[in-house]
Amino acid sequence: SVASRITASGRRVSVLTAAILGSLCGFPVGASVTAAMYRNGIIPRRRAEYMAGFCNNTGPAFVVDVIGRSFWGSSIAGWMFYICQISSSLILFLLWRLLFRRRAEKQSVTSAPYFDKRKSSAISIDQQNAADIFCGAVSSSSAAVIRICGYIVFFYVTLRLIEVPLAFLRAPQLVFAGISAVLKFTTGTSVAASVGGHTGVM
Repeated sequence: SVASRITASGRRVSVLTAAILGSLCGFPVGASVTAAMYRNGIIPRRRAEYMAGFCNNTGPAFVVDVIGRSFWGSSIAGWMFYICQISSSLILFLLWRLLFRRRAEKQSVTSAPYFDKRKSSAISIDQQNAADIFCGAVSSSSAAVIRICGYIVFFYVTLRLIEVPLAFLRAPQLVFAGISAVLKFTTGTSVAASVGGHTGVM
């Protein structure tokens, strides 16, 4: 099969590709690429699990422009946050190579789901014309946008409900910032910026 002929260097390129796309294109491109590689039988499940830990990052446009310039009033701060994010992903990647790589390599690539469908999937893609591919891309991306917006609305409302008792109890704003950082990325960074100082940066 195609997947069984992938060399070790090819797998490293696949990991690098997912990491670069995840770091430049933002959520959830890195995770989506990793999941697609797993579904197509290119990588085993254990490898996909480790890759998801460092291939799914926020893009530089959001970090620099929204978090840096809008929240903190400084593009330099945005680039600092982005470098910290990429550095943490690099640390996770190095830990994976040092501690878990051998264990992951023991798992056969053929254990990935849909492995037998890889060949048929490739054929169906080749047989599609440009119009079908375009319509499929628009449909899938629109569905993804709706799902993401649904999650954003849900967690935004959840945070507003949490904020009421915290305000009643006069809890420090740092408490709400920490909860927001866990539940909703944008709100968490916005509240952290309002906290300001070294605490807000952390």
